[in-house]
Amino acid sequence: MLLLVLTGINQLEAHSDSDMYDGLYGNRFAINDHMSVYADNTIQQFTIVRRPFLSNSFTNMISYRNVYRDSILNSSTIYIHNIATGAKLNNNNSVVAFIAEAMDHKSYLIVMRIPITSSDPNEINFVELSTNNIVKQNVLGIDSDSAHIYVVQLASTLYYDVNSKTNRTYSNVGFWDPHQFMIGEALTVTNDQRLFLLAYRQGKYELRPQSSRFYLCLYTVDLSNVSEPISMDPFEWTMTFPVAYLSENREYAALSLDLNEESDMLIAGIAPMNSVVIFSIKDRWKPPSVFNNHTLLQKNVLFGRSVALLNNDTYAVLAYATSNLPWSSSQIQFYSLDNNSNPNPIFVFPNNQQPLPISTRLQSFYRIIKFLSWDSNNIGVLLDPFKILLLPASPPGYCSSLNSTHENYMTFSVYEPQPCIPGTYKHTSGLGPCFICPTHSKNNGSSAINCERCFATNTSLCLPGAINEIDTVELTNHDQGDPYPISPESTQFDDLLLQNILRLPTTTRECLLLSPVFWACIIIIICLVFFLISKLIVPCFKHVNGQTILKNIFVRVDLIGEGQYWIGGLVSTSLFVLVIFSCKFSISFMNLYPYEQSSILGRISTTCDSSLVNAKFSSSLQLISLHKHQEEKPIFDLLEQQSISLYVQFVSTAFTCDDLEIQQMRDHELSTPLGNSNCSANNSILQVSTTFLPQHIVTTEFELNGPYFVGGLRVCLSAPSISTDNEKYTAKQMDFCQFLFVHNQTIATKQKIYIKLTKIINRTASITSEDDDVIYSGLWLPTLMSGTLTDELLFAQKGEHYRYLPTKTSLAVDMSESEFFVKNMQEPIARTHEIIFNTILFSMLCLDLLGLLFIVFKMAIRPLISLVQKHFRSKRANLASSAIQRVDTQLHAYQY
Repeated sequence: MLLLVLTGINQLEAHSDSDMYDGLYGNRFAINDHMSVYADNTIQQFTIVRRPFLSNSFTNMISYRNVYRDSILNSSTIYIHNIATGAKLNNNNSVVAFIAEAMDHKSYLIVMRIPITSSDPNEINFVELSTNNIVKQNVLGIDSDSAHIYVVQLASTLYYDVNSKTNRTYSNVGFWDPHQFMIGEALTVTNDQRLFLLAYRQGKYELRPQSSRFYLCLYTVDLSNVSEPISMDPFEWTMTFPVAYLSENREYAALSLDLNEESDMLIAGIAPMNSVVIFSIKDRWKPPSVFNNHTLLQKNVLFGRSVALLNNDTYAVLAYATSNLPWSSSQIQFYSLDNNSNPNPIFVFPNNQQPLPISTRLQSFYRIIKFLSWDSNNIGVLLDPFKILLLPASPPGYCSSLNSTHENYMTFSVYEPQPCIPGTYKHTSGLGPCFICPTHSKNNGSSAINCERCFATNTSLCLPGAINEIDTVELTNHDQGDPYPISPESTQFDDLLLQNILRLPTTTRECLLLSPVFWACIIIIICLVFFLISKLIVPCFKHVNGQTILKNIFVRVDLIGEGQYWIGGLVSTSLFVLVIFSCKFSISFMNLYPYEQSSILGRISTTCDSSLVNAKFSSSLQLISLHKHQEEKPIFDLLEQQSISLYVQFVSTAFTCDDLEIQQMRDHELSTPLGNSNCSANNSILQVSTTFLPQHIVTTEFELNGPYFVGGLRVCLSAPSISTDNEKYTAKQMDFCQFLFVHNQTIATKQKIYIKLTKIINRTASITSEDDDVIYSGLWLPTLMSGTLTDELLFAQKGEHYRYLPTKTSLAVDMSESEFFVKNMQEPIARTHEIIFNTILFSMLCLDLLGLLFIVFKMAIRPLISLVQKHFRSKRANLASSAIQRVDTQLHAYQY
């Protein structure tokens, strides 16, 4: 049966020195705090770096030949498949174990002891492994104390004691699985010699090897007593794999293991299932028990190809085939052990604060093959194209960032703790980026352990990721999109004249004092008072009666009765007041045109009505493609010649002008750098301005390179006023600003703003004559629209860690012109000659009306009054005569 299975996977015997191959089937890279080792099979050489995380590290190259020159190996070339090293020193020596294959297909376990003060081995030991073995299926493991080494082969398991230099071989049948053949994939070992092996176990035997299926199992063996190993019941997954899957899709069949002895936890990564399982191993006499199962819903990501349990209750998982970054197709995701239901990552590596190095290969980006972690929570990362990254845990207030100057032979890149960028904080030690300051807090970079509380005022604004408070007084919105006036209900001057002269407003005292009727009544009352005084009290003169003087005055000003009646003079006096007020109203009304030159104060001082204007309005929406009248063409040409400046303010950001790139987008997705721009940064506001000459249909892209955040955007447009033909045609000054922000979120890293420019054409007719020159004015009216301002939905659905992935913030401003234009027309309600004529006509009308009333009074009312008076006088005389007769009769009777 073993031969049949070996036939099904014999293609694994072929050698390959590609970085991808070694990342999948072996590990030619080992690292801890004291040393890192890399084996390069191409040049047959070890690269050993002592104290790799310190600035005083040193590197040494050791040839393979120097290792096996005086050994039992009889080969001119060897091939290194696996390397492992313990996290701790063994008697001030680093222990490095690796599996080598000679040209005669014999394989060996080679153990080197390297002093802490050197990078050259002082002791090398060789152990020959079993024959007829597929070397690439060997699994190598070492405990953190560097005391015990284990090699799991297809048929047997080798145990090697580093201190005593003794070894023992166990048959896999009975040691791991009592009956079945299995292929080991991942091995991890505790210091008390408990072994955990993740392997594929063969299931039911088939006549054809291609029909055989493998189960995934986690094996546990207690080897604290090397003479009596204790095997425990394996943990078995229900999913099965055909042998063809293991031989043809080895990239997708990779498994991984890691343990943390402080927390007694074990993590298993199963890449073909996109899953990791966390086990508790507290009870050493029982098999591991499942603590948490985390399966990624996204398919074919190879989630779990490398795993690690860290000391701060987090675990790290390699998502091998994630392509959401421009500079990496894989990422290490860090999760909290406290969240058990398919959590979102706390953070990922790489991120915008911890990017990968720039690949030296053209048209190439890095892929993370695997990563290693140990007790100190530092990690080493293996990349393809080949590169090794050393990422230490950083203290509070710091983030481990790439140091381009700390590289060794273009092979190792070391990250070093750097202070958190402004607007972020980090209050714990560990891996990962600094986190954004929440709303109403800030960090200017002076202290990054915690964010400071913002000082709240009525005009201050403190957005997420704030560096300091922003004064909103400087960030006001303003535009020129005022509504066009509506024509008054009455557009006849004679109606307006009658309404405003003959009405008596009682709303306010000021309006009452402006009423002509009120003053006419006051004049009449004053005259009557004087008349009554002259009649009822003493005369003003000795020889002339005062009443007669007043009557003579009123008779002389009598326009109605033509100097016949004093009452006509009294009414004529009030008529003079109305005529004077009508003339005043007409002159003021004439000055209420055009509408733009009239003020509210001027309108109120006329009739106490702020809506009174000598103008009627009309608006229409017309296609810009229509032919224009010859008289209108200059205003359109003038607007096209107007140069528009675009101002963009990135508010509450740590970006500087050095991070900015501006380009103008062209056809076919091409772009050109934009040179005519200005940039300034002040008080965490980055302001950029550029001018478009004379093109108004353009897309401008602003790119800010860096890990910083933007709290808000303020977009402004301005253009100077220009005129021609003695100001007959004027393109008005443009002044538009709009501030965009969301209180609890930062601006999206990919933002697009659409600005639609609409021409507003104002046609103002002359007040003197229709044949006089018409005045044209024009204005660009912007309409700003934007997509979703924030990435809040992205963070809510996929995780907050997406906030720290983009390496740049881009803003595209798409400016275009509307297909329509607005044409506003303004004409006077009454022109000058019409106002003069109607004023005179109104005065004559008032005079005629009063004359008519006087005639009616004279011809009808007065005779009627006289008739009534005569009737009452005759009746009174009759009564008096009757009374006299009665008296005479009584007197006569008395005499007799």
